[in-house]
Amino acid sequence: MVARRLLALATLVLLVAGLGAAPASAARAGFPFYSRPYTSVLVTDYGLRQPTMQPVSFETWLAWGAPAPVPAPTEYLKYPWAPQIVARTTFPHAEPIWQVLTFDEWARAGYPTPRAAAWLPTTSYTKFLSSPEIIAEFGGVNHILTFDEWRAAGFPAFVERSVAYAKLSWDAGIAETYPGNPGAETKLNGVRLTYAQWAAAGHPTPMVRDMFPGDTFCWVPAEWLVNDQGPVPKYPEGGISYEGVTYSGYVPREHWPLIGADVATAPHC
Repeated sequence: MVARRLLALATLVLLVAGLGAAPASAARAGFPFYSRPYTSVLVTDYGLRQPTMQPVSFETWLAWGAPAPVPAPTEYLKYPWAPQIVARTTFPHAEPIWQVLTFDEWARAGYPTPRAAAWLPTTSYTKFLSSPEIIAEFGGVNHILTFDEWRAAGFPAFVERSVAYAKLSWDAGIAETYPGNPGAETKLNGVRLTYAQWAAAGHPTPMVRDMFPGDTFCWVPAEWLVNDQGPVPKYPEGGISYEGVTYSGYVPREHWPLIGADVATAPHC
């Protein structure tokens, strides 16, 4: 009886030991763990040919017998107009892994020179009402696409936003207006942008008018201008004050004809 119990216990121990050794033998049998040049984190699909690779912890890798990692092919890409470098790692049966690299990850990979990319994941495409331009955004950087760039990207779909950029022909200021319908005959609503804000938006081309619907101007008597320290020269006959979303202030005399203003017919402020 004792001998039978000892035999049964020994058999159980061997079975448990065999189960514990299964992962290592499975890894050696064809379940590769892939490495990427820019990180120490390995990935695998555990031989199941899943569409997505799974990251593997160091402890899990050890539990599978610490098999030698298989270097996965990795290329490096970058938009000519954006600073980010993106790594694209491919696998035999799974989708590629795309990774925007930090400086440390790029250094770990050996500072590889990226090739120019025509398209990268997470890029968004936008069109505004004020022009036919398509603006690509990636990593917080906006860029007006040329037709060749849009074609090289595969003519990606874009979102048309109810926003228009507006500018007076006689002033350098640009405003972001909304809903911003260029054909609207109602007053534009929006905000005048700084140059830095317009540049950050990708330098979108504004619609240009001498005067926008809803903008107003009025005549300011000369005596009101005595203590005014504004940059526009003051005239003996008074001045023209303009109010609109793109510009608010006095109008230089040479621009009065553009808005149809003269001191004889302009309403008093």
